[in-house]
Amino acid sequence: MTNASTDGLPRTLSQAEREIMNQVVDWAGSLEQAWTWYHTHRIPSLGDLTAEDLIAQGKMGALKAYLARLELGGYA
Repeated sequence: MTNASTDGLPRTLSQAEREIMNQVVDWAGSLEQAWTWYHTHRIPSLGDLTAEDLIAQGKMGALKAYLARLELGGYA
């Protein structure tokens, strides 16, 4: 990830992408692992889509609800 801003995220990220990355970086372990999760982890309860897919389809609300469940100790 080159051309990073002060938070370490690429400057080209949308606000939605930046919000999700900032939310998952702590439990992902690193920015690189959060980035990998964002692009590759398929979420079964959300149609087997990745976070990237969900944002592209305008489903930020569903993704945020999913992440909130995980933060409360819920299952994926």
